[in-house]
Amino acid sequence: MYGILGNAPSAKFIFFAMDDLNRDPDPKEVKRLLGCKTANVYKASGRYRQSFNEINQLLNMRTKGVNLHDRYHMSSEKYLTHAVRVDDTCKSNSLLALQYWGLIVSCLVLDVNSLGRLTALLESIEKFREDYFLAKGLKVHLLQSLKYTKELEFLTLDKLVPSDEDISQIFEKYGEVELAKINAEISNWFDAARWDKILEEESIAA
Repeated sequence: MYGILGNAPSAKFIFFAMDDLNRDPDPKEVKRLLGCKTANVYKASGRYRQSFNEINQLLNMRTKGVNLHDRYHMSSEKYLTHAVRVDDTCKSNSLLALQYWGLIVSCLVLDVNSLGRLTALLESIEKFREDYFLAKGLKVHLLQSLKYTKELEFLTLDKLVPSDEDISQIFEKYGEVELAKINAEISNWFDAARWDKILEEESIAA
């Protein structure tokens, strides 16, 4: 699943969202601007699309928030079209950002642990999505059952019969805390993998 890493424990990637799908990032230009020895270009729809699809999903949710109405958290907009893998010693360079202005999505260092956390995070988000819709469906079911109960006069003591408002309040803020936590976890994942964040931590440690 993590073939994008090859035999290395980690790898540095520059993720692009090219406005012209027929145009690939130029590896020679990337090497010249960054001063690195290698720059391998991967298409997001290519051999390692599973890993890139997961990153694309997280980019989508990071930008727009978690979309509970979209099972795969995907939209017609692709946040990721290409990835360029560069040397581990490669440093970020503003010249590259200028050359590909508006086309570079993120620069990340990926390893088995970060990719595993990514998969686990997406699975937990999908589980929450299922629970969220189950709760929303339960609310509708409760309100409908309450309506029938009142019509059939099964309960004659008013204090035992909850109102529609009481039922709605139970579910009013359902999932808000979990959503805030999920969005924070998404940001934390990207922060932990960003080139500049890692360099910052290394400089502090030194």
